[in-house]
Amino acid sequence: MIRFRKKSLGLYLAILIFLALFICQPAFLTNIKATFVDIVKFPLKFSHIILEEIKIFIFSHSVYRENIKLRKEVDLLLKGSVNYDELSKENERLKKILSFKQKTSFSTIAARVVGRDSSNWISALIIDKGKKDGLEKDMPVINEVGLLGKIVEVGNSTSKMLLINDPDLKVAGLIQESREEGIVSGTLNGKCKMYFLALTSEVAINNIVVTSGLGGVFPKGLLIGKVIDVYEDPSGLTKDCLIEPATKLSRLEEVLVILK
Repeated sequence: MIRFRKKSLGLYLAILIFLALFICQPAFLTNIKATFVDIVKFPLKFSHIILEEIKIFIFSHSVYRENIKLRKEVDLLLKGSVNYDELSKENERLKKILSFKQKTSFSTIAARVVGRDSSNWISALIIDKGKKDGLEKDMPVINEVGLLGKIVEVGNSTSKMLLINDPDLKVAGLIQESREEGIVSGTLNGKCKMYFLALTSEVAINNIVVTSGLGGVFPKGLLIGKVIDVYEDPSGLTKDCLIEPATKLSRLEEVLVILK
């Protein structure tokens, strides 16, 4: 009985001492707590920083991968849009030229422009039709607007054509309004020029110039362009006129060759 009381008394005494220390918090205990907190604080803080960096890395990597995925999707969409636009424009051009091919009285074959002559980039084109398709030298080349030029070299599957803006190409021309005739050839600035008009010629700006049919190479009535300037020849004996070609010769992609 005495032993039990002694044990109980000791337990009560220990509890009282613990409560006293907890409530009163003497200086030595406060120091111990502060030291313990200082010791534990740094690794906890360091662990928190590491965890935050890991979270940022995982998030950044996820965002980076998502960004790459989105870029690929955007590139595919843009590519698809560009391809669609190109196909739409090509379809529109082909409809126009095929519609003209069906309406014209000429026997023609359609050809695609596949290149430009490196020695004459501005006024010489390479097309994807040749001897095997029935092409021959001097065959006229047109589109739905008018005259473009003629074939000057023929290979088995490709040919070279010279445009009307080349100084070496000569076409017999006719002023549609006044019915006066002259020779049309290209100039170094990409335009065309009509020579040998009479001084009394009534040619005027915005007059229409077509092929006259003389010479037997180009059929009569093919549109060449319109007059944009009229002036006397330096010799003073004739008039010349500057012509803007009816077709944008730098943008040709499909053409028609008139077969003989």
